[in-house]
Amino acid sequence: SAEAAKKVEAPPEDVAPMDVRQLLIVQSDSKNKQVGTLTAWQKKDEKWLVKYKDIPVNLGRSGVVSAAQKQEGDGATPAGLYKLRRAFGYESFSISMPYIQVTKQHYWIDDVDSPFYNQLVVGKTAAKSYELMRRKDELYKLGLVIEYNTEPVVAGKGSAIFMHIRKGPGVPTSGCIAMAEKDIKKLLQWLKPEQNPAVCIE
Repeated sequence: SAEAAKKVEAPPEDVAPMDVRQLLIVQSDSKNKQVGTLTAWQKKDEKWLVKYKDIPVNLGRSGVVSAAQKQEGDGATPAGLYKLRRAFGYESFSISMPYIQVTKQHYWIDDVDSPFYNQLVVGKTAAKSYELMRRKDELYKLGLVIEYNTEPVVAGKGSAIFMHIRKGPGVPTSGCIAMAEKDIKKLLQWLKPEQNPAVCIE
């Protein structure tokens, strides 16, 4: 719609803190809340320029909810502005962002009673539930940690919110933001830690 296009074209001054110079804006579709689009913005000489636009993304099966409403296991993607500080994947991948090559020994803890809730751990864990980061499918072949509920971690407010490869067009996630492999690859190659990248989920 013309309205949606206009909304995307507005530069993100109102949502981006001063130090953020790369911003991903994810907007859910007004009719189908399980999908949306991503626009990547670069701040250059104090002006915001669109780097990538209309990247299709899949969102949580329960759509987007406010961070205040977000709960562990609710299948919702948390709205808000979050830092992007670390990437992960199965193979070695030369990018500017800190990158963790995950193995079968890497677990992301989603057990609300664990002292390591919403943290990446390496090696055996006593946690009752977790996500294996080296999955049997390709979903985590490339990914980016969305720093939601990471500092401080609040037990039960949701864990393992990532950007990763989608299962297929329009297939909802458990709360993550998923996209085609080619799209996440170009974002990861573009993002630079010194630009203080962030994502704004609307």
